[in-house]
Amino acid sequence: MFPAPLPPRLLRFPYCCIGLSLLPCMTAAAQKAPPTPTQRLAAAHALYYTPTTQGLRSFHCEADVAWKPFLETVSGATVKADDPALVYLQSVHLGVTDNLRGAGSLDWATAAAAPAGKQTAVAQIQSGLQQMVGGFFQTWNQYMNGSMIPTPDAETVVTASGEGFHIRGAGGGTVVDEEFSKEGLLTATKVDTKEQQVLAVPHFTSTPEGFLVDSVDSTIKQSAEAGPVQVNFSVQYAMADGFRLPSAIHLDIKNVLSMNVKVSACKVTKGTADSAK
Repeated sequence: MFPAPLPPRLLRFPYCCIGLSLLPCMTAAAQKAPPTPTQRLAAAHALYYTPTTQGLRSFHCEADVAWKPFLETVSGATVKADDPALVYLQSVHLGVTDNLRGAGSLDWATAAAAPAGKQTAVAQIQSGLQQMVGGFFQTWNQYMNGSMIPTPDAETVVTASGEGFHIRGAGGGTVVDEEFSKEGLLTATKVDTKEQQVLAVPHFTSTPEGFLVDSVDSTIKQSAEAGPVQVNFSVQYAMADGFRLPSAIHLDIKNVLSMNVKVSACKVTKGTADSAK
């Protein structure tokens, strides 16, 4: 998924028409070359909120799912308050754990048995929920640890693109393209693999610590026959031990399901701050 000082821009100086000459003003600032695309990427990296560089190592939080609307979305029918599956799911203790590397996890604990005849459905809900939450953190973590907006290296090709710039990285059968605005804001990410194509459009909020991702709209294409899948997540934040962590997560797969997860009582683990990536 704010504002620190943006990369310096060239100042445009008018001709010095003071009745003496029409020669351009020859100042040091006017002669300064504009930053290269690679320099602009390096400057943009510093504009984003990256808590791993401030010592955040991991966190664990309590989690709560709005089960009734979730079941109604999945089933397409009204779910009564005394529905056995709903009552069971509301008894499950949930938590989220994330180390800001790879995928986070959803913890699922209950002493109760699933209702008779609902065991398979409950198991599918548990598996699907854990996959969705894990997938959310896999994407969100890349914004939080700085890898989504990398520092320049020999493997990243940086070029000018309109008033902004474009970066491309490739390896292991995956090609990643990213577009940035002239202010250094990431506007789109495209990931191409043999299995699928993903176009992700992130949106950011301005905080004193930098750009903070608050939602991502993605289009996933796996085959021409299946058609594109629209996936969206949005995040609300709260402070926890000096860090901005999720307090509410909304996950949506268009025309399939929609889910809201509340996150609270986060416990943070700190360590040595990462260097900038």
